[in-house]
Amino acid sequence: MAEWPPNTTRFPMDAESGFFLCTHCRNHLAPLNDCVGHIAWPGTAPGYLCRIVVNVRPDHFSTRWFRYHLPVVYIRCKGCNRAIGEKIHVCDPPTNDVYEGNYVLHSDHVLYWDGHDLRDAASHEPVYDNSSP
Repeated sequence: MAEWPPNTTRFPMDAESGFFLCTHCRNHLAPLNDCVGHIAWPGTAPGYLCRIVVNVRPDHFSTRWFRYHLPVVYIRCKGCNRAIGEKIHVCDPPTNDVYEGNYVLHSDHVLYWDGHDLRDAASHEPVYDNSSP
């Protein structure tokens, strides 16, 4: 069994649950039912817009940059410290309530458990390996 950092949130792997996992270390990241939608930003892999994400840490706000006039910072998985997406910060004045304060998980850095199978978030194909989610 993998060793996880203290206070790591884990979701049950049963037929009623669905959630995103880090591709690299299988750390649990966000419940599927909290996903607002799919987002495609040119220049990066498509991603999933989520309201609540766990087991991640955002880079410091001073490292922010702008994507389509929205201030963002990278978010990193607490299990492997890899950048797996962005957190969209609130603009002043607010410009778009759909995006602000939410997270984008890049589909090339996440898998998802659909209640029955572990799947690749980009291709939606089942993932078969010996790694424990």
